[in-house]
Amino acid sequence: MIIDSHCHAWEYWPYQEKNSHEPNQIPVPNPETWGNVEQLIYEMDNNNVAKATIVSAQIWHNLENNKYIAQSVKQYSDRLYQFADIDSNWSSTYHTDGAADRLG
Repeated sequence: MIIDSHCHAWEYWPYQEKNSHEPNQIPVPNPETWGNVEQLIYEMDNNNVAKATIVSAQIWHNLENNKYIAQSVKQYSDRLYQFADIDSNWSSTYHTDGAADRLG
């Protein structure tokens, strides 16, 4: 049995517009469906993945992503699990050295 222990899904593709955190991001042709739960299930089926844990990042266009993923987990309760995001808003030091020191 294959279990994906870390994947993502969104109602709307969060990286469609360039932003300071992902400056090299390339837009996708269908941001309304690219990366949504139905696409995830489709990819899981095509690759024989039985179960997956979705890390629900509440970023950019998806501020209600925890709720979206929770509803999806109920719909696919035999296949999906959720690891809910508390605060994924990156600080100015997100991509800098010394994270261990800052976190104590």
